[in-house]
Amino acid sequence: MSISKQNLSVKIMLLGIIFLISACSSQKKWYNYRDKDVVFQQDLKNCQNNANNLATKQSLLGNALVLETYNSHLLQCLYSKGWTQLAQGSLGRLEQKFSNEVRLDREAMRISAFGEKIDLASGNFEFLDANSSVYGPGYFKEFNFKGPDNIYLNLVFQENILREFDKNSFPVDKSFIIFESGAEKSGSKHFNWSVYCGIVKGKWVAGMGSYVLLSPKQRITAVVTKKMIPKDRDPAFPLRLTRKQYSNLSEFEDKWLEWWFNQFN
Repeated sequence: MSISKQNLSVKIMLLGIIFLISACSSQKKWYNYRDKDVVFQQDLKNCQNNANNLATKQSLLGNALVLETYNSHLLQCLYSKGWTQLAQGSLGRLEQKFSNEVRLDREAMRISAFGEKIDLASGNFEFLDANSSVYGPGYFKEFNFKGPDNIYLNLVFQENILREFDKNSFPVDKSFIIFESGAEKSGSKHFNWSVYCGIVKGKWVAGMGSYVLLSPKQRITAVVTKKMIPKDRDPAFPLRLTRKQYSNLSEFEDKWLEWWFNQFN
């Protein structure tokens, strides 16, 4: 019985992989907007190997393949290499449309995007730089700002054309400590957020990251980072932060989560 179940699960897994590869390879043509000379099949093979390793490690015993993880990492890997199924002839029109939808008023320090307004003056932010491009199934526009006391804010506005966003929690790199995370809904908006901390280049850093899903195909991502006070002593086991660090991170969370949520009220 156990052997037949195992064989069945393997067949299901292989069917899922074959279906995804067919979708990647044949249903729509893939374009690379960064490099016209790269070969899709070469990148696809590399991404399949990476996705297989990551998906196998996530399984219970480390010897099976988690199909959902495999599919997700395969697509993200292809996107990160510059591949998209958006036809090259439509990119100019898409860029113009997105420029009209997402606008920064530098005099008022306000971003208008997807019917929302982000008031940067309320956080005393100053503009640093911006960029925009295709990413996978859609287009994005990114802004970077600096605030008082070495606060940095990164905002990314995305609109998917070919697929809907997943309602994922905000990802935190495994090198960081997750302080608190949550998910909330306000009307049609879905908020997923995490507050975290860790050591970057020898310095303690506090961070707040949030996804705001405005519609199935429109999302805003915010990341606020700030230097955090270092350890003045080793915390008592099993704690990973000192009392002062805990208090410092709590104040950071209260201030910037409130500021961020207020942008949508």
